[in-house]
Amino acid sequence: MFKQNKQKPWRVSNTDMYIELGTVVLVILLVFLFALGICWVNHSPKMQNVWSGFPLGITGIASAFCEKTKLSNPVRQPVNSFSSVVYLIVAIIILKDRQFYSNTSSNVAIRLYQLLFGVILLYIFVTSFFYHASLIRLARKLDYSGVFAFSLFPILYFSHRWRLVYKSKKRPNKKIRLYDHILLVFLSICVLLSLFIPHGLENKIVFLIILVLFILAFAAEKLSVANTNRMYLMKSGFSVFMALFWFEFDKYKPLCNPDSYFQPHSLWNLFIGIAAFHFYLYIRSEKEPITYSINLI
Repeated sequence: MFKQNKQKPWRVSNTDMYIELGTVVLVILLVFLFALGICWVNHSPKMQNVWSGFPLGITGIASAFCEKTKLSNPVRQPVNSFSSVVYLIVAIIILKDRQFYSNTSSNVAIRLYQLLFGVILLYIFVTSFFYHASLIRLARKLDYSGVFAFSLFPILYFSHRWRLVYKSKKRPNKKIRLYDHILLVFLSICVLLSLFIPHGLENKIVFLIILVLFILAFAAEKLSVANTNRMYLMKSGFSVFMALFWFEFDKYKPLCNPDSYFQPHSLWNLFIGIAAFHFYLYIRSEKEPITYSINLI
């Protein structure tokens, strides 16, 4: 996936994206410290039973997850918890992509999407880890809020592009400015979904959001004059499909070994992480002839 280069140490295959050596070292160090931290807290007597006073967010843990769950541990599911590190890795790569930032320094909207997507992935990392570490009710709510944010982000992006196409047809020779409270709307929807979706309906809402996402993606690519690498979008969509398929298939506990360092449920996080990375590559591949900017006030 990464090729070494004398001038720019790590190049993502078949792209113009380079990952600096310092970023690679930082990722490796954080992954190591993350794994070490999980091991340390689970062997610390003072940290035991830290979640005992909180209600569980799921009934029948043994039937829902293959991994052996020790309710006395601060990290009750260490392997599933560790698998959330994929979101941290992708977030760091995105936020430290200085090459893309310098190439789009005059495009506020694209830089905003880069920053927002990186922050969302950091949030998902925290909430996913928190849920599998604690399995408490609050953590489950927060975990789904991360899922909602992730699935709504592409809708935000494609809606923006679709509006640009619509406005450019009405005013083809004028610079377009969108005076939208874009972050406020996005965050409001995420909060409303997280707080008011009844327990048990979260997955259905996510599937509905993803369906809308695919429709908007198709419309944006069909109507937009932007030059994008659609192969990244296809890879991202395929990874999302694999994640959804595995999420359902995992209920039957394939390859289940409760004591293994490999847990099938972790593949959900892996597929979503791959989808996120390729969607970012898709965003950064855009060469938009229409000037689009955002006024957040």
